[in-house]
Amino acid sequence: MAAGKYKGRVALGANRIGKSENGAFECALAVTGMHPCREFPECGTGWIIGLDNPMIRDIDRPLFEKFLPSRFKTKFYKQDNLWVCKSDSREWIINFKSTEMGRDKFQGAKIDFAWVDEEPKRTELFSEMEARLVDRGGVWWMTATPVRGTAWLKSMSERHDVFTTFAGMRENPYLPIEEVEHYASTLPEDERAVRIDGKYIIFGGNPVFDRSTLLRIMEGLVDEGEEGVLVAA
Repeated sequence: MAAGKYKGRVALGANRIGKSENGAFECALAVTGMHPCREFPECGTGWIIGLDNPMIRDIDRPLFEKFLPSRFKTKFYKQDNLWVCKSDSREWIINFKSTEMGRDKFQGAKIDFAWVDEEPKRTELFSEMEARLVDRGGVWWMTATPVRGTAWLKSMSERHDVFTTFAGMRENPYLPIEEVEHYASTLPEDERAVRIDGKYIIFGGNPVFDRSTLLRIMEGLVDEGEEGVLVAA
């Protein structure tokens, strides 16, 4: 419940734990006025932002439509990629936007919420999105697996006005644990930490030092001259 008091919320975690489902479900709760933590207006505008048009078409829009009650599905405008949702004395417009769009496509509007599914490739668009929330005191939430490992996403998740949660693949009770463990065994250590455990690692190119060894050095557990510390870049 405390998460409802924050301007933004970030759900970081592993693959296959239902992050996108949660993001889409929260959009439906906002539109229908059934959100348990925050009151949304009867008439409003929301943005659902995906990485590209195929992601919006195949993942984000179908998930939103899955959770939106049928009585709210007034009309979908394919050319503009938006839903008009009217029912129960409520009227909402939901726009689907891609981070591949130009910056001008993220300007001029006034919105009540935005759901960002995965870290945007063009982070300047996120700043434009936040500006659209100012007029109406809107909020945003982001669901992402931090596979790109950028400092931008880490910094965003640590903002004082952002509530951040983490989850790992093993926490999904609907996944066969033997399949999860097999998949984990095929991944390098850093990628396993991100995709399986939901941990955040900043990737800045190929490491000159082994990451785990560096951490041990920093903790004073090994000597820097220990054989095998240096690895090829």
